Amino acid sequence: MVKNTPKILNKSILIAAMTVILVLVAICAFAWGTKDVGTASLEFLRIGVGARPAACGESFVAVANDATAIFWNPAGLAQLNNQEVSVMHLEWFGGFKYDSLSYVYPTAKGNFGAGFVYLHNNDIDKTSAAPGGRYNRDGFFTFSDSALVASYSNKLNESLLYGINAKFIQEAIDGSQDYSLVTDLGLIYYDSKHKIKLGSSIQNIGLKTNGAFPPIVIRLGIACNPFSKDLTLASDIDLPKAGRPSLNLGAEYWFKGILAIRAGYKYKNGNAEMDNIVGLTAGMGLRIRNYMLDYAFVPYGELGNTHRLSLSLQWGNKTMEETR
Repeated sequence: MVKNTPKILNKSILIAAMTVILVLVAICAFAWGTKDVGTASLEFLRIGVGARPAACGESFVAVANDATAIFWNPAGLAQLNNQEVSVMHLEWFGGFKYDSLSYVYPTAKGNFGAGFVYLHNNDIDKTSAAPGGRYNRDGFFTFSDSALVASYSNKLNESLLYGINAKFIQEAIDGSQDYSLVTDLGLIYYDSKHKIKLGSSIQNIGLKTNGAFPPIVIRLGIACNPFSKDLTLASDIDLPKAGRPSLNLGAEYWFKGILAIRAGYKYKNGNAEMDNIVGLTAGMGLRIRNYMLDYAFVPYGELGNTHRLSLSLQWGNKTMEETR
């Protein structure tokens, strides 16, 4: 018992420190106003990863029980008992494409994860000024944003999970490149008696890039299974440093463990200024043995509609149904 005391004490200090940081930053977030909207760099880090979270209105910080947890709340990786890999493709606006890869590897000393996201466009018009206020077309140039993520998550006990990410970021435009490093912290508390999970994370903490801070966002959420394990209800509050706060609602229901129906809504100031459908999300999932195919529909009003498609695979001692 005495030999284990230092390890327990070290973990307690770590969790206490992360909790204090999360609470303090969350309190500060309520003082952040919309005056900072549009002032952050590396905005691609705010694009939601995974069709499943997107279909549920991005209410995922307390759920976070698949490989995409790396990008929502790294603490959630500690819930996985199997190896899992997930890939997603998204056709973004203006000809941009967005791809992601998530992987988790469970061990007896905690779960390790790796992730990669890539936003790119190889066909952007290159122009130069010409006499008479005109412009010459000088071919094309390429643009890309990418982030490589290393993640670690573990359990302090059966109720409290913690996790941390390190993100190495590269921005490339027409042959010019910039690099930066940011980090994420996350916690999940599970009340097994009432079947309620509370989650929180701080994402994209880092120094200025090109004169602006990265898109720091605090996520606070709750998830529950009120009637059965087949139905999950979740809600998040997103508090971005350089953006409008949003309230997210999501639901997921499984039919016989094979077909999932999902829906959600993201409410933020400014939604009313666009099409009424903005904020609504929907999707479905199909599970066949250890394979999962997920789809999400997310509209953005006049900007257009987006479609996300994800494919996941688990392998290990438990089936995918048992781990969800």
